[in-house]
Amino acid sequence: MDYFDRGSVPFTVFTLPAAACVGTTPSTAPQLGINLIEAAAGLSEDSRAQILDEMGGEVRLFFSPGSMRLIGGWVVGLDAENLISEIGLAVARGLTARDLGEFPGQHPMASETIAKAASSAL
Repeated sequence: MDYFDRGSVPFTVFTLPAAACVGTTPSTAPQLGINLIEAAAGLSEDSRAQILDEMGGEVRLFFSPGSMRLIGGWVVGLDAENLISEIGLAVARGLTARDLGEFPGQHPMASETIAKAASSAL
């Protein structure tokens, strides 16, 4: 296949803490004429972040109004470089807030924060 969706390719800045984004974000949405619904969950509520005492940061997801399809997201903090790949796959596959919110992530892992953020949009 000679095609890839540039909008679902994750980007990470490997700082401490790491920061990562994918897809449409609040800074790019106006240029595209897109409205967003934002949903977030802080890592302070995440079990693994608490265990490792790395509770700074958050997962923020951006959904298309109406369909609630995930169109972008960012992560700052624990496991950002890994979490953004999961979010990028969800963007590429057109998953919805309900799809993400219903996924039973492994416990205790920071990926649970994705489902928590998605559920907050419902």
